[in-house]
Amino acid sequence: MAERRLSTAKGEAAVAKRAAASSLPVIAVLNDRWRVTFDPLQWILEVRKSRGDAKSTGWRGRRFCTTRTVLIRDVHELCGDVDPNALAVLERLPEKHPHYAPRVR
Repeated sequence: MAERRLSTAKGEAAVAKRAAASSLPVIAVLNDRWRVTFDPLQWILEVRKSRGDAKSTGWRGRRFCTTRTVLIRDVHELCGDVDPNALAVLERLPEKHPHYAPRVR
């Protein structure tokens, strides 16, 4: 019985994780397939894989960036035609993600 509860807990955690991922704040919509969101550690370049369903939003993180320079480089590398206004928003971001702190070993 404990094994059954564990798998249910894992399933609930996965659902909560997907729900949290779908509610990440959007910084810029680059085009109909690409957007930039963020979480407390990084900016996330996401691609729409599908229109989504009950289990998924359809968005998948492709690149996870802690610097503006790398984010903009990845946008040019992956996203094709990008809305100039969205690119201007990215160019106004700080050079480093505000909450990123590199690990000290």
